[in-house]
Amino acid sequence: MTSALSGRTVVVTGASRGIGRATAKTLASQGATVLAVARNEALLHDLLRELDGTGHRAIELDVRDEDGWQKLSDSADRIDGLVAAAGIYGPIGRLHTVDLAAFRDAFEVNFFGTILAVRSCLRRMIEHGGSIVLFGGGGSEPLPGYDAYVTSKSALVRLAENLAAELAADGVRVNAIAPGFVATDIHRATLEAGPDRSGADFHARTVKALADGGFPAEEAGELVAFLLSDAGTSVTGKFLSARWDDWRDDAWRSAQLQQRDSLTMRRVDGTMFSAVGDQR
Repeated sequence: MTSALSGRTVVVTGASRGIGRATAKTLASQGATVLAVARNEALLHDLLRELDGTGHRAIELDVRDEDGWQKLSDSADRIDGLVAAAGIYGPIGRLHTVDLAAFRDAFEVNFFGTILAVRSCLRRMIEHGGSIVLFGGGGSEPLPGYDAYVTSKSALVRLAENLAAELAADGVRVNAIAPGFVATDIHRATLEAGPDRSGADFHARTVKALADGGFPAEEAGELVAFLLSDAGTSVTGKFLSARWDDWRDDAWRSAQLQQRDSLTMRRVDGTMFSAVGDQR
């Protein structure tokens, strides 16, 4: 077990399955105390038995539960990091055909569930600084038929950038990541929707990626651990890909960070938009 995160307490949502579970295990292996949040208590306790170290907690909580988040914040001695990995696809299909209640629910989970997590954890983090990692995968390119998912995830990427500027003086860093196509339960929704609603190309890509095993969830966990650690203190307000960005390379990171608009979703054309803080 390494000690890059020793002495730090990190809240991980969506910790019972998939990327959240893999991330919780990575953080614990690097010395962090994990507050594992999810709705399935049994799976959370299974996770605790797999975590290195001691002091971890299983917290049965729906991320949409504002009172639950208040209780978590009140019961935590300190919080140094937040990883908001909980998320759903929401309704799949053309916008005029999907159920609006399901569309709203996707935002309640993906966006407002993250907002509640951030608000609650900030009560502790502002006391001594910290790092927040949001999951914006799916928010970087068009994905027809997944409007609720794409727009809610895009909102999180811009939220990360805005909060990074808002919280800089408090010593709190905020970033978003795209974990890559990881073979998790979320993709059952695509298989159940079928190619007509999910799109023939994406449905075929999903079937193939699942058959091939997908991108390792542990790679996303490693990127999260980096962003929570002292090694990632220069990175804030950015959107990084676990799969496609060479984030482990110091020279690559330095070159990207010298360009204020690199690793963001901002349009940059030298005319309409150019750099953060410029007149628009």
